[in-house]
Amino acid sequence: MRLDLKKSEEFKSRLIKLELLVGTRISLDSLSSAEALSNLSFDWFFVDMEHTEIPEHRLGSILLALSDKPCLVRVSKNEDIFIKKAMDAGASGVIIPKVSSKEDAERAVRSFKMPPLGIRGIGLTRSNNFGDRLDSYLENIDKSSLLVAQIEDFEGVENIDSILDVKGIDALFIGPYDLSISLGVANKLDSDKIKVSFDKIAKACKAKCRPLGIFESNENRMAKLKNSGFTFFCMSSDISFLTNEAKNNLFNLKDKFKK
Repeated sequence: MRLDLKKSEEFKSRLIKLELLVGTRISLDSLSSAEALSNLSFDWFFVDMEHTEIPEHRLGSILLALSDKPCLVRVSKNEDIFIKKAMDAGASGVIIPKVSSKEDAERAVRSFKMPPLGIRGIGLTRSNNFGDRLDSYLENIDKSSLLVAQIEDFEGVENIDSILDVKGIDALFIGPYDLSISLGVANKLDSDKIKVSFDKIAKACKAKCRPLGIFESNENRMAKLKNSGFTFFCMSSDISFLTNEAKNNLFNLKDKFKK
């Protein structure tokens, strides 16, 4: 199914209203697994083009397999060519990795927005039904698409206020593992340094009325994060669902036959 601008606009509206939204990460180059997950009640999908082996030419097909659910594509790099290709393929928006400064945020906005606000060009692609609804696309894309800056290092935390001051950044998303490495507490997500950083980002987002998201699958931690201001979550991933289900079933089966 082609990009549904109305549904994308509804998703953006829900996000800005700080509704609780739960998605999952798409990391496998599998149309079948993407389609199967799209049948569940996820609010959105995080399609990862940075830390996966999904080839660029398969992105459009994966977005189609995810039906008409809102999809945010994490591009591999903060460059206009990757942002443009994700939007042309039919993404509802993009997540920009490693936004560490005001300049990084401004670069992302410039690449994401069309003139006169930015430099993104237009082509007759899936996003506008190959030109069949070009006028509607040009009229509505800014109000229906999302630009999310991912904060995942010490510099990003230190510069959080200036990043949020950049017009065009719709929301922030924390990359907890890279952030923990940057802070010198690799994978220690319960450390005081992580808690202080999360709190600083959450307070800044609240002051600037911006939604804040993160990777989280644990219900108790998710509840605590929600209480501190986080509103949209990426829960687990396609490959984690697959391996965890197999692991649990295999363990239970072997345990049963040991008795």
